[in-house]
Amino acid sequence: MRLFLMAVLLVVQWAVVTVRAETVLPDETGLLDIGDDLEVTVHRFGRSATRVLWFPSETGFNTERVFPLARKMAGQGLEVHLFPLHEDYFIAPGRNSLNRVPASHIAAIIRTSVSQHPQDPFYLFSAGRGAALVATGLAILQEESPDTAIAGLLLMHPNFTANTVEPGQAVEYLPVTTRTYAPVYIFQPEKSGRRWYLESLVEALEQGGSQVLTQLIADAGEGYLSRSQYQDDEAEQAAKFPSQLVQAIEELQELELPARKIVADSRGLTQDDVAAYKDTLQPYPGNELAPVLSLPDMEGRMHDLKDYRGKVVLLNFWASWCPSCVHEIPSLGNLQAKFSPDDFVVLSVDLGEEKEEVAAFLERVPADYPVMLDIEGTTVQAWKLSAFPTTFVLDREGYIRLAYFGGLEWDQPDVLEVLEATFGLQAQK
Repeated sequence: MRLFLMAVLLVVQWAVVTVRAETVLPDETGLLDIGDDLEVTVHRFGRSATRVLWFPSETGFNTERVFPLARKMAGQGLEVHLFPLHEDYFIAPGRNSLNRVPASHIAAIIRTSVSQHPQDPFYLFSAGRGAALVATGLAILQEESPDTAIAGLLLMHPNFTANTVEPGQAVEYLPVTTRTYAPVYIFQPEKSGRRWYLESLVEALEQGGSQVLTQLIADAGEGYLSRSQYQDDEAEQAAKFPSQLVQAIEELQELELPARKIVADSRGLTQDDVAAYKDTLQPYPGNELAPVLSLPDMEGRMHDLKDYRGKVVLLNFWASWCPSCVHEIPSLGNLQAKFSPDDFVVLSVDLGEEKEEVAAFLERVPADYPVMLDIEGTTVQAWKLSAFPTTFVLDREGYIRLAYFGGLEWDQPDVLEVLEATFGLQAQK
């Protein structure tokens, strides 16, 4: 079938990429027969009785980063199997890409791999949305074969949310979250909106009987293991990761799972589970007065939302490590210039960063509006923030009327039209 043909093309394409990079090659590239006339590509690094099955996140594998990491993991005494699902299934990387990979195929990959070495420990490793897909495949396999044992799940900034969280909505998790039954180790980069919800994710995973360990990765953002260009200290953190993974495996080996608890039905991912981003400002549901917010800006002046009653307020939550947050800063300044400050105000809140850190960043990328500091993340729960940037627009009485999750070009005509129509504003020419 086409998975077999794609594997032949992949070997040629992959060889060209790796020669251009560090020329780090797998010890073996082959095909794994998972039944039903299906074969998937597998890159193997190392030989060991301790095996790690590495599945991609929704962004796929960047072989220039991933292959050297896999080689270093092999050097730490692991046998690593990489499954390039995007190439095998002819899908482009993207936030919805893994919806096209049946979770039953993941179950088959795990089953086949384990059956070849039934006495050896196997660990499943993935990141982002791949974590939910792998957990779903494992749940399917465990329902079919309850005695199937996996030594542990190794998850990097896992995304188990049931859908794209709209601004102001509470986070909900996929049913498989409470169905997962395995020792779990979560690596959570600190420069990520998900760090604020790590505790609730752990609680959800533990409902199914999983034992969960966590580690915060300092000075790193989501995707730091595979991004083309490292940010700040990410290269140093990525170099440490193979040793951190081995340490995580050693810690998981000490865990004993309690009895499995059946609390929800598992299911595969669907297109509805990961909704696409909206392309412009959206009406905010309900009729909700904005939560209390009172924070100091970079000069120490306090800003309280109540003091802005009578003006339309655009409130932007962001962080300097978030690329889309940084990208929209100039357009937010341009937006403020479009409207009279007597009637419209842009305010922003930097989350989780020290004042010195933010000040150094603003020297490079100035913001033409007040930047408030929430170093401890006190606003996250009240405003139900799940990722950055997230923006709310409040009316003159302090009610949330519009919101947006993600980065926008705020000075574009479509945004101006929405603001003018909603609040009766008049852009200056």
